[in-house]
Amino acid sequence: MDQTAILNKIKENVINILVLFIAVIIAFKIAQKNEAGLVALKARVQNEASKSQILGEIGVLENSFASFKNKINDKSIDSIIHKVGNFAKESSVKLINIRPLQEKKSGIYSTYPFDLQLAAGSYHSIGKFISVLEKSPDIYFIEYLSLTPNPGGEDKVAAKIVLTTILIKEE
Repeated sequence: MDQTAILNKIKENVINILVLFIAVIIAFKIAQKNEAGLVALKARVQNEASKSQILGEIGVLENSFASFKNKINDKSIDSIIHKVGNFAKESSVKLINIRPLQEKKSGIYSTYPFDLQLAAGSYHSIGKFISVLEKSPDIYFIEYLSLTPNPGGEDKVAAKIVLTTILIKEE
């Protein structure tokens, strides 16, 4: 083999090595770009999974709220009067008078106050009545409480209570 043939073979090998080297660099750049795209895609998938989990939790909370709202809104004046009367009997308290007051609307809910007049043999009976109200699954608030002794009668304590319950508005 003469020198020109050897030089041509070397040139071909160098050219092949350069082409191969350039191909490796291009493949490396493409791999880097794909890796960055894959990392971004994984972050997006994780973000979407997080959003999906949050939406699932919101759905559970919405169902819980709807159930809670239905339970709160399952009231009528007659049923409230009946329940309060039963609470009074359970507590050994006499319900002398119960009178619905004016409804008050506020934002997403309305309050329904009731004026109660009670009589009991002791302060403890009134306390038991209040405790029974607080333990009720219905929501009641005592906005006003006045206790006065009644020494002349069989009932030793008279009480005046303004009791309020709420109703969540339908949207």
